[in-house]
Amino acid sequence: LKWDGVRCLLTSTAGATRLHSRAGNDMTERYPEISAGAFPDDVVLDGEIVALDAQGRPSFELLQSRMNVRHGSRTADRVRVSFVVFDLLHRGESLLSLPLEERQRQLAELDLPASCVVAERYHREARPIWEFVTEHDLEGIVAKRLGSTYQPGVRSPDWRKVSHFKQVRAVVGGFTTGTGGREGTFGSLLLGLWRDEELRWVGAVGSGFNDGALRAIRAALDEMVVATCPFAPDPEIPDV
Repeated sequence: LKWDGVRCLLTSTAGATRLHSRAGNDMTERYPEISAGAFPDDVVLDGEIVALDAQGRPSFELLQSRMNVRHGSRTADRVRVSFVVFDLLHRGESLLSLPLEERQRQLAELDLPASCVVAERYHREARPIWEFVTEHDLEGIVAKRLGSTYQPGVRSPDWRKVSHFKQVRAVVGGFTTGTGGREGTFGSLLLGLWRDEELRWVGAVGSGFNDGALRAIRAALDEMVVATCPFAPDPEIPDV
């Protein structure tokens, strides 16, 4: 399954556990129910921090309400999170070059705390799990080629996201600088939704634009630039 949460690398060394986001931000203090767990020593885990709604489905909106609150607050006590682990990158030594099946075998051997769940893998025809995704309105699936290695920072064709697309009308609150063929236009649009009179960042979209649309949208954006960020504080917002 594709989990609707925040990507996280967990490192356990000499009895100390640290959590880092995909952007490299330290999230250890933000999720103490995970970082305080007793993890095996000298391991690095790749996974997703998720919050489940009343129906047991991952909810990014619910997770957002936890992202910037202090431990011990009413929100932190009400919204509990889990760490869904889907890969093992280090176990005494680097496992990056090992095939997927071997990394998963070693992951299954680890004694992990109750705050962690090892993602269940499905090795059969994909239609039944896709029907499960659509029936329960989940985010999608991730297909991984057997035998594939772990390639940090690379969009490998061995791993493919198959998203269950949903439509939402969102606010464009910013944009990232374009590079390469998009230099002079923009890389992606930063989107937000209003909640409690705050514009909460919900994601970015950078695909589906032809050259004419890129230029026209950038011209419109330049007319609306403001000096302050319109989004509520969120360390995961990309640099603009």
